[in-house]
Amino acid sequence: MKTRNILFSAAAVALLLGSAFTFGCGDKEDPVPPADGTEEPGNKPGDNDQPGDEPGDNLDGPTIIDKSKYPPHYILIFYEIDEIKASVDGNLNIVVGSLVGEIVEYTFNDPERADELERYEALCERYGDTSYDNEERIIHFPLFYNPVQFPMYNIVGIDVVSAADYDADHPAGTSLRDLCELISWSPREYIASGYTETYDWSVRPEFFPERYYSEYTDKEKHPVHIRLDEYTPEDLELIGQGMMDGWFFILHFDKAPDEGNALQKFTLTLTDERGRIYTAVSDVAEWR
Repeated sequence: MKTRNILFSAAAVALLLGSAFTFGCGDKEDPVPPADGTEEPGNKPGDNDQPGDEPGDNLDGPTIIDKSKYPPHYILIFYEIDEIKASVDGNLNIVVGSLVGEIVEYTFNDPERADELERYEALCERYGDTSYDNEERIIHFPLFYNPVQFPMYNIVGIDVVSAADYDADHPAGTSLRDLCELISWSPREYIASGYTETYDWSVRPEFFPERYYSEYTDKEKHPVHIRLDEYTPEDLELIGQGMMDGWFFILHFDKAPDEGNALQKFTLTLTDERGRIYTAVSDVAEWR
């Protein structure tokens, strides 16, 4: 079993290295073609190699990428949810996060981790994530990348109740699914489209709470927006921010509790596709 601490360390190194990484040597003059016209301007693989380099490691001109050496997958890590957590704010939102247990990831064909690679490839196959070839990430892989991460076991059931009466139709302990909507992120549409359908996050979707919106959200992740009493298990596949220990989804309530019921404490119950149940209890919220 791998722990997330190793990946956090790797990610920190990647961020530090990535900030200093530049591609090519733009301050050099373009090579001048020979007078006889036998060669085109620009470097060829091997022109600037140093001892110990692979052929073509140091190019001033276009890079020749052997895509067969890199994973043809957008999702690079699948993680098992260890537990969930729920927090509340003053704007009728419950924000659900997840803590991570076991992970499986792309393993560079390491023979000692063949079983993990087999599990990882099977999950990619399940979601049709098998032909990713984004050259921008390939150039930076493996040191210069932000690993995209989603749960290996999907959530198929969600319920939320309060320890207090919410309104006349929802006494304490009654399901509140008909009062709220689920908001999240997912790369399902991006993968299903053959990695072409992206989402423009420069404008905040009307339904997305401003506090949790970022215009810098990865364009590969589309917003998920559905009533909590109307979702199907397919709607919950590959949801989340795409990072470990990040936000999983948001529950936004349509209305505040009845007058006199402002203090609310919620219990959230999630069930995954294996039947495993996760429970989280929020702090007391004052909703008016």
